[in-house]
Amino acid sequence: MFGGSKFFAVYVKKDSKSSFEDTIILKQRFNFFAFIFSTFWALYHRIWWLFFTMAAIEGLIFYETNLNPESVMIFRMIALSIQVWLGFEANDIRGKNLEKKGYILLDVVSAQDETEANRRFFDKYMLSTNI
Repeated sequence: MFGGSKFFAVYVKKDSKSSFEDTIILKQRFNFFAFIFSTFWALYHRIWWLFFTMAAIEGLIFYETNLNPESVMIFRMIALSIQVWLGFEANDIRGKNLEKKGYILLDVVSAQDETEANRRFFDKYMLSTNI
């Protein structure tokens, strides 16, 4: 049953009329999209503080490597370190951003994939509300 199970965080809009439509399920794992496309990932999810921070860091690294070519390797290592950190923290950052937008972390579900996590959450939700 637990072979290959993954964890999913379930966020629901606080004062939503339809919990089914305002539910976001985030897989709790390393986020490859955030790792590879860090600035664009932040822009896509509208996490503005992260977008501007990543853009500023990338601009600074670009400027410094052009100004001081012998330090390219150091700045590449710094950039890679930041991208690895973001890959591990991306879903938590996105969850905190959702909380600022009025969502609450309602549950954490173990499932094989997002579809099963969705089904498990809503089965549990229906049982708890006696619908």
